[in-house]
This record gives sequence, structure tokens and C-alpha cells, in this order.
Amino acid sequence: MKGIVVITGIGTRTARKKFKNSQKDATITTGDIEYKINAAAAAAIELNRNGYYVVMLDKCGHCGERIKPHLKESTYSAKNIDLLDKQQVDELAKFIEGLKEKLKLDVHLVHYGSVTATKMKLPRDTIFLSPWETPGEEVGTIMQANIAAFYNILQSFKKILQNQHKTKIIIISALAAIRTGHHFGLDAIQKGAVHSMARTLALDLHKENIFVTEIMPGTTDTGYYDLEQNLKEKINRGKTFGYEWDESTAPFLSAMRVGETVRFVLDTDAHIREISLIPYGQHPHLGA
Repeated sequence: MKGIVVITGIGTRTARKKFKNSQKDATITTGDIEYKINAAAAAAIELNRNGYYVVMLDKCGHCGERIKPHLKESTYSAKNIDLLDKQQVDELAKFIEGLKEKLKLDVHLVHYGSVTATKMKLPRDTIFLSPWETPGEEVGTIMQANIAAFYNILQSFKKILQNQHKTKIIIISALAAIRTGHHFGLDAIQKGAVHSMARTLALDLHKENIFVTEIMPGTTDTGYYDLEQNLKEKINRGKTFGYEWDESTAPFLSAMRVGETVRFVLDTDAHIREISLIPYGQHPHLGA
């Protein structure tokens, strides 16, 4: 095996829609149920298929269970953990130390801070809100899920990461990290903070042979847009950039493309700082 990869934010949703302009591998089937997977789950599947031992972290527990049938036996672990609970994270670090000693492999991190992992109270149950209805009290909640959770795991893993020849940390943010849009406040706030964190970490950790990469995907078919209120906002947001999408033409990326990109970063013998990844037909970013 190539290494141990600890992946935060594993997520799945029961598939409710099939978008004409999505990609065929946007779903997995476990039992008789079809699920859409997020970028973290896709990374777990892709890395496990290609020689990595994956440790899947998921707050609720059931998402990791849905992924297990798609992984190779004896090459993964799944942990139900609250990354904001420092004691739980310290216990995880002890488990990883033991696993590293047993397998004689380096440990790498993939962090995916998901809004859907939080229990925010949002109008219409959507993150896409006008400034007048965005609940200010939930900004702290979203920052905890994305930023504080990562610092907890980074600091608990300090001894592990500093005693390796080379460590890679991959942070998955989003297009919203660098380009906002109509009713995109909460998402842009959280992803922008993640973007700044990744840049700062890259500078601070580089001399310790810990190399930080940020992957910024565009709209990904994770099941979030299966909800009518979120799909409507996506279509309206496209119109502000001059794109006349509807449900049949709105572009989506399969989460597996993000998983493949995570594997590319880990396998490449170089420090890749940032990757922008968007579906064909979505408005570009990185200043374009």
C-alpha cells in the first residue's frame, strides 16, 4: 500500500434526481438504494481502489457504512467522530499512531468541511440566502465545522506528521472560495475562510515537509441540488453570469472527478498548491 489517508467529512445522500447534464458515476448503489456521494466519499473510494489505506471520518456514522461495500477488504477503517470534541480527536490520533506503526506507512490528510455536517437553522433549509435573511448566529457554526475541526485534527496529529519524511494535506474547498455569486454569502464566507487557511498553512508548514494543497471544485452532484430550493438558486445564480440554464442543462461535476484529483495530488512527486476543477459549461473562476 502507498500510504494511510485520513479523510474528514464523508457524506452521502439518497439520490432523488438524475440530472441530464451530470456524469454517469455521480452515484453508488449500496443494497437496493442509490446514493450520491460527496467529494470526501469519492476520495475514499478512489484512493482505496489505487493502493491507499483509507480512514473515513463521519460524524453521523451511516455514511461510512454506505461506502464500505465499495472498498477493498482490510484496507480501510471507518470512525464515527465529532472533530470538535478534542478528546475524541486525541483518541483518533492514538489509533492512527498504532496503524502507522503496524502498516509502516506515512499518514496524509484530506479535509472536507461540509455545511451539511452541521445542524444549522436556516430559512427554507438552504444555505443560499439574501443578506437580509442570512442568520448571523450561524456564521460561527459554519466556521467551527470547517476551520476549528481541522485545527483540532492537525494539532492532535502533530507528532505523527512531524516525524515523517513527507506529508501531504489536501483541503477541499469550492469555487465559492474565490468567486462568489447571487445569494452566496454563507458559502462564500466559509469557503473563503478555508481558502485563506490553506494558503497560511502552506507557508507555515512547508519547512516541516508538510505540503498543503487546496482543491476548488465547482458545482458537484452530491445530492444537495436534488432539493428544489437549492437547484432553483443554482439556476438563478447562473443567470447573473449570463447562463440561461434549466434543470436539463445546468452543469454538474461527479464527485469522482474530485476523488481522482485527490489521488493525482498524492501520487504526483511534487507539491501542487492549488487546483481549480469545474464541470464543462459552468462559468470559470480564478479570475476568469
